Amino acid sequence: MSANEPDDLHELLSPKPGTDDSALRDELFRRTARALRARRWARRAAKCAVAAALLVGAFALGRGTAPRAPEVEMRTEFVAVPVPVPVLPESPEPPPAVRTARSLEQDAEQADGMAAARLYRDAGDAFLSAESDYANAARCYRLFLVRAGDAGSALETGDSWLLVSLKNAAFKEKIDAEAVRD
Repeated sequence: MSANEPDDLHELLSPKPGTDDSALRDELFRRTARALRARRWARRAAKCAVAAALLVGAFALGRGTAPRAPEVEMRTEFVAVPVPVPVLPESPEPPPAVRTARSLEQDAEQADGMAAARLYRDAGDAFLSAESDYANAARCYRLFLVRAGDAGSALETGDSWLLVSLKNAAFKEKIDAEAVRD
């Protein structure tokens, strides 16, 4: 067949001229949109129903498997417990008087040996903490170091910052003196 020859089936296969029926087209569009909307709502309702069923099932499972407290018979018993009663002395001793830094220093001047060293240290602590008198505290700490000797120059956990610095200075003086002698 050539391109110029008429085709017998051309008339059958070609589109037929139709009428422009817009009312039919609009009705078809409305039905389709309504059907799609209904399907969408049906899917949402199905999902909600499944979620609700799962929640109800979980609640029922939790209620059914919850441990139950054993039934216990309650009884009331009264038990006598002896309570120790403190016995107070007939004449309570007064609390020891707080000693001032000056009284500790005076007692240290009249004591000998390690007792004097201990009192000087206590006086230095009192001057430092109670009165914030650094000069008198340093003087008492120096007298403590002189009276205590090598035993007092070791660092202790209860040492104040001023006593630690004086112990360090005394140690450095001792090291420097040994270096000069050598």
